[in-house]
Amino acid sequence: MDAVVLNGYSGAWEGYFIEFEPVADNVFNKDRTPTARTKGALKQIADWREYMRLNPTQFRRKLAKLCQTKDLLRESDPNIEPCTYSNHRLKDPESFMGDHFWIISGRRRNLSQAVRALMARQQTEARVFMSSYDGFLDLAKKFPDHKRA
Repeated sequence: MDAVVLNGYSGAWEGYFIEFEPVADNVFNKDRTPTARTKGALKQIADWREYMRLNPTQFRRKLAKLCQTKDLLRESDPNIEPCTYSNHRLKDPESFMGDHFWIISGRRRNLSQAVRALMARQQTEARVFMSSYDGFLDLAKKFPDHKRA
């Protein structure tokens, strides 16, 4: 994954796993099939889902370690394990995590209604949310600026 956004709240985790594709690339071919790059992103997501299913302990430990050492939104402290408000540890595969997969590609002005419909269909067919970079930035603007302590 190119990026992961995690949210731990009282009883669970939410993980948003994001694949960024080049902004200038097409998302679908003229015949309404995914482009090679979109197919590659969908395949990567399928591979990640399978890895997470087959290796939950290893996946959670690696993810927790990355949070401790590479978290960009707060000062990382390798001595503090990521946990929810009710003490559910991220590295514990028994703690619940909802997983959400996104592909961000293209610009809104270049996406026809037909392409937008195909992107929306991926939510049902592949359980992947697809958005343009503009849509992703619109969503990010809804959150307050993060300030480091």
